[in-house]
Amino acid sequence: MIKSIILGVPVLLSPLDVLADYRHFLWIPETHASITVPNVVVDDKSVTVTGVARGGLSGDHNAIVALSRCSGTDDNLQGSQSKNSWLIFPDSVSFRGSQIKLNIRSDNGWNSALGSPSAGWTAKVKQTGSTGKLYGCWKQGEMSRAEFTWSDANIDITIPRQSLQPGNYSIPVTYYYAFEEHKHTPGDVSNAGDIAVLIQNDSRAKSTFYINLTVSSNCELNSVGATKIDLSHGTISSNDLGEHKSPPYNLNMKCRPGTSVTISLTGMKPVTGKTKNFTSCGSGTCELNIDGDKYNETYLVNESGIIDLPVTSTFRLDKNNIVEGPFTGSGVLSINLN
Repeated sequence: MIKSIILGVPVLLSPLDVLADYRHFLWIPETHASITVPNVVVDDKSVTVTGVARGGLSGDHNAIVALSRCSGTDDNLQGSQSKNSWLIFPDSVSFRGSQIKLNIRSDNGWNSALGSPSAGWTAKVKQTGSTGKLYGCWKQGEMSRAEFTWSDANIDITIPRQSLQPGNYSIPVTYYYAFEEHKHTPGDVSNAGDIAVLIQNDSRAKSTFYINLTVSSNCELNSVGATKIDLSHGTISSNDLGEHKSPPYNLNMKCRPGTSVTISLTGMKPVTGKTKNFTSCGSGTCELNIDGDKYNETYLVNESGIIDLPVTSTFRLDKNNIVEGPFTGSGVLSINLN
């Protein structure tokens, strides 16, 4: 007799992944947005100022389909829609020897993006949401009309103190700009983590905007020939073996009241055993001073707004090393606004 044996085999049932119907596009405008950061003013005390990036695209514009990912064939399905304006900025730019740091602030609707751009860059998105039909699937490379959205972006601009001379500047900044549209039904949707990289890899998304910067100063030099100071000792007789002080040069500045100013003098050829305001001068030394016997002094500008200080050189002859003829010495006068 043959007996039948029924074996019980356990079966593990798992929920099936539900794949959403979606339409996922990346649009690059045919004509670049005219983004500018106007009227940024910085002075000697400023380190970080905030500029406003204006001029992004709003409304319908011709655009190239740079990316098309679609799932499902029913164009009449209703789904969620997210529309994202993308801005990708460098973390810093080099301008006239200064490294200027940039940071798109997370306000006014701009937030950190899903996915990261390449190192040294920051991506922010301005997102709006709605519901509606999925409609058809655009083909990659097609030109069509796309509805762009924009709001002005606040950018923190950090400039090293006193690194730029007073004046007006237009600082170029390379950036990337694109618009993402993602419509989908509930379920597993299209991957969006690579969008930042895709934008940076597409040269059509790349452009330049300008930060219009005005650098002002809390102090202005009124002295004639202030970039070069001559302290002349004239002719010193061999009979004059003591100290010889030059006629003073008057350092004159007009500053905003309340400004703190540090003025210092440094000799270019240091003298062993002497303070930094000494420098070698031919057969002796020259001691450089401001306001009498000072060489490193901080002044708080009073209500008059005027700083007027004498700058002098005191020559002392080395009696053991007298050499006839002309001599020169040099030093640096530094003015720092605190």
